[in-house]
Amino acid sequence: MTRIVLLFLSIPLCMLGCSLFSGIEAGMLSLNRARLIHWVKRGIKPARLLMTYINDMQGFLATSLVGNNLVNVTLSTLSASLAHRLFAGSARAGDRLGQSIEECAGKIAAALERGIDEAKIAHGDAAEDA
Repeated sequence: MTRIVLLFLSIPLCMLGCSLFSGIEAGMLSLNRARLIHWVKRGIKPARLLMTYINDMQGFLATSLVGNNLVNVTLSTLSASLAHRLFAGSARAGDRLGQSIEECAGKIAAALERGIDEAKIAHGDAAEDA
């Protein structure tokens, strides 16, 4: 019982982490560079810190996306664990849940495959694979 309570508490924390990473990324990408440069020239310390992140935007985006993915994977794992614990008593519900997860995974894999193939065709990489 305490594990289910911990799962119920952990899932909102992961959602909060996801929104935090997404919000930071959106905020950094929508930042006004001219205003930030003006603040740096005035000597505002947080503006200098933001400028270092903007100067290494590729590293910043990679870090925020990796962090967001880690939080999302943790959220998915916790949600699946909670669903398993809640539906484990009912064999029918557990079977239906397992079947629907398998169906969703199959559909996602097929969609990703189609997307990769379409991207290869669009970029002309399909001829190289053949």
